[in-house]
Formats: sequence, structure tokens, C-alpha cells
Amino acid sequence: AAREGVNISNALTKCGIAPDLLSNESGYRDLPRVKTEKVSALIREVWRLLDDEFMGFTADVCKQGVFGIIAAQVITKKTLGEALACACYLYSTLRNDICLSYIAGTDGARLTIELSKPELDKSHFLLEFFLLIWHRFSSWLVAERVPLRRVYLDYPSPQHVDEYSLLFPCHCVFNSRSNALLFELDSMALPVKQGVTELNRFLINSPTDLLSKPNFKRSLTTQVMNQVVDQNNRFRSLEECADLFNMSPRNLRRRLADEDNSFADIKQTLRMERAISLLSDRSLSIADVGQQLGFFENASFSRAFKNWTGLSPRLYRDHYSS
Repeated sequence: AAREGVNISNALTKCGIAPDLLSNESGYRDLPRVKTEKVSALIREVWRLLDDEFMGFTADVCKQGVFGIIAAQVITKKTLGEALACACYLYSTLRNDICLSYIAGTDGARLTIELSKPELDKSHFLLEFFLLIWHRFSSWLVAERVPLRRVYLDYPSPQHVDEYSLLFPCHCVFNSRSNALLFELDSMALPVKQGVTELNRFLINSPTDLLSKPNFKRSLTTQVMNQVVDQNNRFRSLEECADLFNMSPRNLRRRLADEDNSFADIKQTLRMERAISLLSDRSLSIADVGQQLGFFENASFSRAFKNWTGLSPRLYRDHYSS
């Protein structure tokens, strides 16, 4: 909005938000939370001032009403999977600056978003907002919470990574190859339950209902999964993670055990996921993949990978990687 010449101070004041928040130089943890209603009012004000549902983060404006048109088509579909596929088709038809794709595979149903000019969204606000909206809108469509397996983001974990467990009820995988929501495949068969009357009421109140945090359980397991890999793709130790949460290693172990989990299991799961991801890159040798995971002997990496998947790294690459 500032790039387009909007008087930001006036817009914030109109929405009941103190303009001096923008000049506060303290860390984000010291800043006060802003209520959902005020954030929603600010987003609606930016929509109005720019007549742009993408809030100035794309090269061309997306006029107000595009989401409503797409939502009106989506609610005519029978299942959530059909609804998401329909949304992708319509956005790809109507817009050139944002690409949505939907693929249902053996690992789950993946909704991927790419911006044609990501440099206009340097802080990834539109990207994360879009992913958030389409996860929560999916839950609204079927009138129940839709679980997520993973969220994939193609940039390093930010300083405020601990906030992500408030946005998404799952592990967020940073430094990924794409930006995507990975749904449980079974949830794609859930029936769409909302109709025209419900949609009209929803759009009048938008985006308040989508920004109001659903009853996600902010589990410590999810928070640890988001923190265990640092900005340099290095796995943190138990002691380092405990320090991030201002608790002792013993207390962190106990809290994870209360959730039927352990630090070792979390670390092993993430190493396995990264191994599978790296094996899909055929420019990397098996030894390269092992070294990136902290294995400096091929035999050690092969034994560990076989324990995880039942196959050696080479067999897994030959059978499942494309």
C-alpha cells in the first residue's frame, strides 16, 4: 500500500491501530498483539483504497470480487478435492500473476501456489496469507477442521518462526522447492456443505472469519519441528532447542513425552523427510545426500535410511524418485 502512495498512518488510525507500531524498534516479541477485528478492518481498507484483493503484492491489481466469484463456483462442487481443483482452474484462467495447482498423490493432496513476481512480496505476506486463507476456507467449505500434513515454503525460516504454529497446525518445511499445503488425502472426499446463503454471509464478514484462529492445539511437538532446523539447514541439538523455549533439556523431554513424542523421534522424522526430498534431486550423489544430513560414511547413511523406509537410498531413488 505504501508503494502505491497510500497514507499508511491515516489507514492505521482509521482501523484503530496505533501508527507508531511501525516505528517500534523493539523485537517482535515485545510488540502488542493486534486484535483480529482491527487486522480485518485494515485489510478491507487496503482492498478498498487499492481496489486490489492482492493488496499491491502483484504486478496487476486483482479487483475486489474475484474471490467471491471463485467461491461461488467452488460451493457448487460435491467434494473438497473437486472444490480445490476448481479454484486452481479459475485462478489460472483469470490471473497471470499467481499460479495455483492441485495434485492428489500417494503422499496426500497438494495445493501449490507460485507468484510470477515474488520480488514484489519480499516478506512473503501475500503468499502466507493465501495459504492460510485456503486452508481455513477449506475447513469452512466442509464445516469441519481439515487436517494438514505439512506446509512447504521455499525460503529460509524467519526470525519469528515460532509464530507459525499459530498459523498452521502442522510442521512448516522451509527451504522447500515450492510453496504448498499438503492435505491428508482422505479429507479430499469430504462433502462441501455450504450454500449460497452461507457464502453471502461469509463474504460480508470476510476476512474476519478466516483470520480468527481456529481451535488449533499449539502443540509443543509442532513448535519443536519448526525450530529444530536452523536458517542454515543445520539440525539443532536438544540443548539448543530447549534454550529457544526457555526450558531445561529435561523439561523439554518431559513435555514432549506428555504428547507421546520425543526429540529423537522428531529429529529422525525430519532427517528422513529431507533425505527423501534430496534423493529426488539426481544431480546429488548418494554420498552428497548423506553428508548434507550429517552422515559422513555411506554405509551409515544407507543403514539409517533402510531403517526408515525399508529400502536402501539407491533402491528408493530408482523406484520412487522422478
